[in-house]
Amino acid sequence: MSNLEIQATGNPRFIQKGRSYWRLFAAVGIVLTIAGCSSTPGPDDIEPYVQNEVGSCPLWTVANIKKTDGAAEGNNYRLDISAELTLKASSDETSAMYKNNGFRPEFKPCHAYIVHMYSKDGQTLSQKFAIGGFAIFTKTENGWRLIHNWTPTSVMPS
Repeated sequence: MSNLEIQATGNPRFIQKGRSYWRLFAAVGIVLTIAGCSSTPGPDDIEPYVQNEVGSCPLWTVANIKKTDGAAEGNNYRLDISAELTLKASSDETSAMYKNNGFRPEFKPCHAYIVHMYSKDGQTLSQKFAIGGFAIFTKTENGWRLIHNWTPTSVMPS
């Protein structure tokens, strides 16, 4: 009988500890689930659009896409980002390639940026440029959906 009493008094302590462990596991699970959810769009959400819009220009490559800011606007979210453009060729070669081919359709993505890359006397300002821009997303049941494509706001030598 005393053996049963010891087990009986031991079980409530074990059950009590077990409950606290389950609470801990549940809390950790909830935190990990919330951390895994995308509460705001980030660089990975906009990168394909930036690569398609800006990176499709044959004169440069786009890299280091980073979120610089963001703000909720009702059910929408404005995502401000920065990226780095690097010319594929020297300044002179890039200039010549654009002058000779700028009218071709594959150079259309270059037009919005190329004018900011040269000084008034026609010299390329740099081999690398920092660009800034924004996009607007809306929250859906399946995550964030782009509703206003990448819009450039700045191009500066870096």
